Amino acid sequence: MLARLPLRTLTCAAAVTAVTAVTAVTAVTAVTAATLL
Repeated sequence: MLARLPLRTLTCAAAVTAVTAVTAVTAVTAVTAATLL
């Protein structure tokens, strides 16, 4: 099913997933730092 999607769609999905993951990690790190400090 994924193979039938356009490359642009897969690239957009990968970019959104990466940005979401980075944002989540940054948020968790900030909250953890704020809690420890």
